[in-house]
Amino acid sequence: MRQKIILMPSYTIGICAYNEQENVGKLLERVLSEKVGNLRKVVVVAGGNDRTFDLVADFAARERIVDVVRDVGKGKSSAMNEIIKRSVGEFVVFISGDNLPSKGSIEEMLTSFKPGVVAVVGRPKPSSKNRLENLLWELHHQVARLIPKISGEMFAVRKESLREIPENVINDDAYLTSMLKEEGRIVYVPSAVTNMIDDSGLRDFFRRRRRIAIGFIQLKKRGLRGGHVPLTMKVKLVLKSLKRGTITALMGLVFLEILAVLMAYIDYYRGFIPYNWRARWMP
Repeated sequence: MRQKIILMPSYTIGICAYNEQENVGKLLERVLSEKVGNLRKVVVVAGGNDRTFDLVADFAARERIVDVVRDVGKGKSSAMNEIIKRSVGEFVVFISGDNLPSKGSIEEMLTSFKPGVVAVVGRPKPSSKNRLENLLWELHHQVARLIPKISGEMFAVRKESLREIPENVINDDAYLTSMLKEEGRIVYVPSAVTNMIDDSGLRDFFRRRRRIAIGFIQLKKRGLRGGHVPLTMKVKLVLKSLKRGTITALMGLVFLEILAVLMAYIDYYRGFIPYNWRARWMP
C-alpha cells in the first residue's frame, strides 16, 4: 500500500465554498487528514456572508499547503478558473464545498486514470431526506453508468486538459463535459463516493433545477450539448429499477423538471441569467 501511494501522481485539490461555514472545516479536515499520494496544494475559493472565508483562512495559517482566495461573487466558473490558475501537479481534484468525500474516494479516482482517460467522476450521494432529490441522484447514477459526464460535486481531471471556463457560463459541469470529451474519455467510478451535505427544502431544490435548465439552454445556444440526457431516457432507466412507493416521487420529479424547464426559458429570454451558483433572485 505504501509503495502505491509513493507512485501516485502529484495533484491539487480545488474547493469552491460559498456560504459553507457548516461544512468547509470538516471537508478540509478530511482531505488534509488523508493527504493521499503526492498532494501538492489545496486551493479554496471561499466567500459569502457567513464565516466561510475566515474559517478557511484559519486553516491556511496553520497548513502551508492550503491556499485561500476570497470569492468575489462572479460565479462558480470564475472560482474554478482561479483554482485552475493556482493548481500544480498532474491532476486537479475538484470538490464542492457542500460535500464530504468518503475515505479512500480521492485515491480511487486518481488510480482510475488510464491512457486516454481525461477525467474521472465520483458518485454524489445526497444526505437530504427529500425523496425527489434522492430519486434525481439515483437517476444521475444510472445515467452516468451509461453516459459518463462531469459532476461538479467531485471529479478529477488532467491539468494539461483544463482550459479557462467562460465566466458567463452557468452550467460549468455541462460545459466541461463537452470540452473534455474532445480531449479523451470521461470515466465514472461509482465506488468513489462523495456525500452531499445539504439540508435545503423543496423550494431550493426547484431553484437549482431551474438554474441548471437555464444553463443547458445557454449551452444549446452555443451549439454545445454538454452531456445533456433527455428526460425520457432518465425515466426509462429508473422505471427498470423502481421500488414500491417510488412511482409517486417519479411523477412529482417529472412535473418539477418540466416546470423548471418552462420557467428557465422564460428566465433566459427575459435576460435573468444567474451566473452566481448561489443566486437568490429566483422566487
